[in-house]
Amino acid sequence: MVAGIDLMEKGFVVNDRLAAIDFAVAQASTGDCLLVLGKGHESGQEVNGVITPFDDRIELADSIKQALKK
Repeated sequence: MVAGIDLMEKGFVVNDRLAAIDFAVAQASTGDCLLVLGKGHESGQEVNGVITPFDDRIELADSIKQALKK
């Protein structure tokens, strides 16, 4: 998904979805809008043909709650 993007100058990649959500929440400031894209309504995540429970909405809410406790 990152082919052709010069990540050294324009960004970074976090391969683990939950780690990426946690990282994005940690980087956000008051008034920011954070978009988590790609899975939509799906409640599972497929990795190497194995589907495990994973709901972006739940994980994002949990990450925000943890960040607010700090």
